[in-house]
Amino acid sequence: MAIDLSKLSRHVGDISSEDEQDLLSTFHSGLILRHQDVVNAVKQRDWQRLKTLTHSLKSSSLYYGAKQLHLCCEQGEQLAGARQLDLDVIQDWLVSFTKHSQAAQHALAEALEQLEAGHDRT
Repeated sequence: MAIDLSKLSRHVGDISSEDEQDLLSTFHSGLILRHQDVVNAVKQRDWQRLKTLTHSLKSSSLYYGAKQLHLCCEQGEQLAGARQLDLDVIQDWLVSFTKHSQAAQHALAEALEQLEAGHDRT
């Protein structure tokens, strides 16, 4: 599973479905933007920016239960901080990051759809 929303409730406690929807929506839209920022940082070989982005995503992905994305971002942060970067390794990492990011985006979109469907019934 790409996300585990029980992790979110452990961090924020009991919240209304509207608040949960707001939090998920914010993370979902932010993840889409940050994903493109990561791609651009790699294209521009801006390793400091990549390190900053992956550090931020590492934390927030764990908060939302996106464990595989968290681990991938942790690896990206380490790669970006290395003294000598192997561009092939970075490109392989970017493929993995894209896979995990898109899986989390899809899972978040599904969770949002389910929350919205629940609102439509009330």
